[in-house]
Amino acid sequence: MTIRVLVVEDEIDGGDVVAGILEHHNFVADVVMTAEEALQRLDASDYNAAVIDLALPGMSGFDLIQRIRNHNRCSMLPCIAYTAYHSSKVRYEAKESGFDAYLEKPLDRKLLISTLKELLDQ
Repeated sequence: MTIRVLVVEDEIDGGDVVAGILEHHNFVADVVMTAEEALQRLDASDYNAAVIDLALPGMSGFDLIQRIRNHNRCSMLPCIAYTAYHSSKVRYEAKESGFDAYLEKPLDRKLLISTLKELLDQ
């Protein structure tokens, strides 16, 4: 079974790193650079999960998760927040906003994969 993950990351190198980790573990990763692009992809394609940077230009990751949770088609999509601006307050806000998990940058490869597998019940 193919597992598709949408990666929302405004830094090209960061998106490539996350996609590389996912693809190394046999996930299919699509990378977009804005929340608006993410919403377009979610409207057009089926994804099993999303990994979302909280600090995006324009619409933030916090705004994006609200849109996802209110979206009929993908409201139950497992979503992982990640950020370089981490703190216990940001972790709390991410969970309260509707994210299923929270990770810090730089991403721990094993933690990313284990978190995804847990969210996807694998």
